[in-house]
Amino acid sequence: RAQIEAAAKLEQARIEADARARMDAKKFPVGAVVGGVVALVVVVAIIMGVVISNHNRELAEKDAQARAIAAQADQQRKEDAAQQKALQDKLDALKGELDQAKTDEERAKIRAQMQAAAAAHAAPSHHASHHTAEKAAPKVHIDSKSNDPLGGLPGM
Repeated sequence: RAQIEAAAKLEQARIEADARARMDAKKFPVGAVVGGVVALVVVVAIIMGVVISNHNRELAEKDAQARAIAAQADQQRKEDAAQQKALQDKLDALKGELDQAKTDEERAKIRAQMQAAAAAHAAPSHHASHHTAEKAAPKVHIDSKSNDPLGGLPGM
């Protein structure tokens, strides 16, 4: 019996030594781990590059739209100033005619022309008001004192 136990202990020691030798023979896969980390970093860098590129393109589009709107507003201001100057010139000319008019009938006619010119200028341009009405967004009142996280905005 002692011989069998000694053989079993010897066999168990041999098996443990064999397992230890196999473990020692296998080295840690440093190359695979480093390769995996490098691949992950490259994939993240590519994704970030795409996201940043899309963001920059969107910013450029918004900037171009803002410049176009500013240019259109500037053009509208120039047109309005030109119309105002033309009206003022016309009114000045009519005022000069009014000063030179000799009869009450001529004065009344010139005053009517002056009022008609002023009224025509005071009436809003249908074309301009049509564009501003299309672009105007409805104003929403936001209650800043509320505990509502949406601040009173309508939900979806």
